[in-house]
Amino acid sequence: MLAKLAQYPTFQVFLTIALSMMAVSLAIPLLIRVLRRLHIGQQVRVDGPKRHIIEKQGTPTMGGVAVVGIAVAIFIIMVLLSWPSASANAEKIIR
Repeated sequence: MLAKLAQYPTFQVFLTIALSMMAVSLAIPLLIRVLRRLHIGQQVRVDGPKRHIIEKQGTPTMGGVAVVGIAVAIFIIMVLLSWPSASANAEKIIR
């Protein structure tokens, strides 16, 4: 039954989204630890509020890169896994 479901593009899209969300939720905490260890973080201007200097200095700011990178990687993997079925469907449409 799952093999039949996997043929539908809508299922493939939702599966890709679900896998991306799970991968991001697992990878972000690891990325935060690595970025803190490497001292890669936000630099706060001195002329801003004093609270920002204490609270925000050194906060890792690479989360967006991780989310997009993981989503693109999962998308590419899903496309490669479904390539034979995608090419077979394209041949049916062309004929």
